[in-house]
Amino acid sequence: MLALAIGSSACADFRRGEYWEQDETGDTGDTADGGEGPGYGADIHPLLDSGCERCHAAGKSAGNTDFLIVSADTEASYASALDFVDTGDPGSSRLLSKCAGQGHGGGVIFDESSDEYALILAWIDAGAPP
Repeated sequence: MLALAIGSSACADFRRGEYWEQDETGDTGDTADGGEGPGYGADIHPLLDSGCERCHAAGKSAGNTDFLIVSADTEASYASALDFVDTGDPGSSRLLSKCAGQGHGGGVIFDESSDEYALILAWIDAGAPP
């Protein structure tokens, strides 16, 4: 019985930040399907707030960098995030490389195979709308 309990807990999906429910609406975020694509305020700010704000905020360990997240100020956080995106070549955006742990002292925040990483990429690909 104990082995069964230990075995089943080993398969749990442990991730940083809040648990995100799977989207059951069928909206892929792709504007070509008629659905609204991802926006910073509704989709990206909550991800960056949960994954980045613990270090990238005033007075915190990475509070002296160019990338700052202010939980209560979505507009300021959006302006900061825009400096790290390349809408001409979304996949090469510094925001994505830092999230994936490349050149990031905080390590991997969102793995390249994660839904969060894919959502940030889709947002940048859509032109990084507010």
